[in-house]
Amino acid sequence: MLDDPNLGAIVANYRDITERKSAEDALRTSEERYRNLVETAQDVIYTLSPEGTLTSLNPAFERITGWPRSEWTGKSFAPLVHPDDLPTGYQQLKRVLAGESVSFELRIKARSGEYLIAEFTATPLLENGRYAGLLGVARDITQRKKAENTIRQLAYHDALTGLPNRALFEDRLKLALSQAGREKKRVAVMFLDLDRFKLVNDTLGHGGGDKLLCGVSEDLGGVLRAGDTVARVGGDEFTILLPAMNDAQHATEIADRILDVLKRPRLIDGQEFSITTSIGITLFPQDGQDAETLLRNADTAMYRAKERGRNNYQLYTPAMNASLIQRLALENDLRHSTERGELRLQYQPIARVMDGSIIAAEALVRWEHPDRGIVQPDEFVPYAEEAGLIVPIGEWVLREACLQARAWEDAGYSRIAVAVNLSARQLQQRNLVDLVGQVLQETRLAPEQLQLEITEGAVMKNVDIIITMLHELRSMGVGLSVDDFGTGYSSLSYLKRFPIDSVKIDRSFVRDLATDANDAAIVTTVIAMARNLNLQVIAEGVETEEQRLFLERHGCDAFQGYLISRPISGEALGRLLPPARRSHAKITRLKLA
Repeated sequence: MLDDPNLGAIVANYRDITERKSAEDALRTSEERYRNLVETAQDVIYTLSPEGTLTSLNPAFERITGWPRSEWTGKSFAPLVHPDDLPTGYQQLKRVLAGESVSFELRIKARSGEYLIAEFTATPLLENGRYAGLLGVARDITQRKKAENTIRQLAYHDALTGLPNRALFEDRLKLALSQAGREKKRVAVMFLDLDRFKLVNDTLGHGGGDKLLCGVSEDLGGVLRAGDTVARVGGDEFTILLPAMNDAQHATEIADRILDVLKRPRLIDGQEFSITTSIGITLFPQDGQDAETLLRNADTAMYRAKERGRNNYQLYTPAMNASLIQRLALENDLRHSTERGELRLQYQPIARVMDGSIIAAEALVRWEHPDRGIVQPDEFVPYAEEAGLIVPIGEWVLREACLQARAWEDAGYSRIAVAVNLSARQLQQRNLVDLVGQVLQETRLAPEQLQLEITEGAVMKNVDIIITMLHELRSMGVGLSVDDFGTGYSSLSYLKRFPIDSVKIDRSFVRDLATDANDAAIVTTVIAMARNLNLQVIAEGVETEEQRLFLERHGCDAFQGYLISRPISGEALGRLLPPARRSHAKITRLKLA
C-alpha cells in the first residue's frame, strides 16, 4: 500500500486502552471470585423477583433441602414455605421491595416432606435505579432450634412427668393471685407429699418409683378442671393451683377426690401397690397475700397432715406455726455448728469417662448434730439459706476444701482439683472474689485446683453483676461449672455470657439414660450443646458401667457417682489417688479430656 503513487499520506489514530483492559480483567476476576463464593457457600444464596419468583439458587439449596435447583428456579417461592409462615414471607418481600434489609425465620419444606427452620436475611437488588427483586441468604437452624426447645422445656417442666416445675407453677400462681385480687375471688394452693414413697423405691427400684410418679401425675390431672395446674416440685412432692374459686368447699372436694383416686390399687412391674398422700391447703386471701406465703403455709399444713396419720388433708391455721419453734431450735444449733466443730466434709471423686482416673473431687458438707446424729444437707441447707447462715458455712466449706486439696498434694498424692458449691446467697456477696483470693493465699492452693460450682437459678438475680464477678474469678485462674444442668433456668443466651468451663448433667437425667429414650435424648442434646459452646461435660449420679459406656460413646468428659465411689472422707479419698510424679506439668483449670 505504501508503494501506491496515488497515496499521499497516512493518518493513524490510536487510543490507550490499558486501563479499560485492566478494569475488564479485574471485573472478570471479581465475578469469578463471587461465583466461587456463591457456589461453595454452606448457606443457601438466592435471588427473588418482585413477583416472588426464584431467579437463582446456589448448590447449598440442593444439599440442605434435597430439591434439585432446576425444579424451583423460575418458580414461585410460595409452595416451599409452610402455609402458616407464608404471610410473613410476603410481608418481608414487600419490605425489601420498599428498600429495607430484613432478617426473619420461615419453615421451609424439604424434599423429604419435613419442614426445616431457616433463618433468612435479604437486601434489595437495584437495576437502573429501581428495585428489581432481592438477594438473600438462608441458613438451616433446625438443629439449633430443637436444642433450644429442649432446654426451654427443661427450664419449665419436670423431665420425668412432663408437668410444670416449681418455676412455672409460681409464675401461674402469681398471675392467678393478681386476677383474683381484681375480681374478688379465692385461690387455693395445695401441697402434696406421697406417703412412704421411699418404700416403693426400695421395693421396686427407681424405675418402678418413676412409673408410680407418672401414674400419680396422670391421676391428679384427671381430677382437676381445665384451668387448674398441677406441678411436680420435688421427688415425691406436688403442688396444685385452683384459681378463681367462689368458696373453700371446692378445694376440700378436690382434696377428697385426690385421696380417693390415689389410694386405688395400681399394678407396677407385676406388683400391686396402693399409695396415699398427705395434703396441705391454703386459701387466698386469708392465709397469705403472695405466692411465697401461700406455698410455705401449704407446706406447713401438709406436715400437720403427716403428723395426723397421713392419707388426709389439712386446711392451714395460724396455730400450725407453733411447729416453727422446733425449726428455730434447729437454726439456733446450726448457727453454732462451725464453732462447735460439728460440720464435716466428705468428698466424691470426679473421674474421666474414658479411663476412670480421678481428676477432681466435689466437697460435700455434713452436720454431725450432738442429738440428731448426721443431718443431711437437704435438711439443713434450706434453713441456712433463709437464716443467712449459708455465707459463713460456705466460707468454712471453701477454706476446708482448699486445705484438704493442699494436704493431698503435700502428702505426695497426685494433684487434683477440688469442686466447691456456691449458694445463691454467696453469689450476692460483693466480697466473694476477695474471699476466694484470700483463701487460696492462706491455703497455698493454686487457683487452677479450685472449681466453683453454681446452679442455674443462683445466677438469675443481678445477672450482670454476677457475670462480672465470675469473669474476675476466671481471670484468677479459678474454674467455673454450672451444677445440676437442665433442672433450672437453662438458656443458651445466658450460657454464652457466663465464663464457665463445664456443665454438670443432673443425676435425674443420668439414672435411666440406658433404658429411657427421653433421658438419653436429653443427655445427648446437652452434651452436643456444650460441645458447640466449647464446654466440658460432667455427668452426676453414674452408678453402672452401662451408663458410663453410654456417656463415653456420646462424648461426655467426666463423671461422678457410686460407680467410682460414694462420698468419703478426705483421708479415704487420698488413698484412691496415685502418687504424684516427680515433675508434673502445671494444670490449667480442670482438664477433663
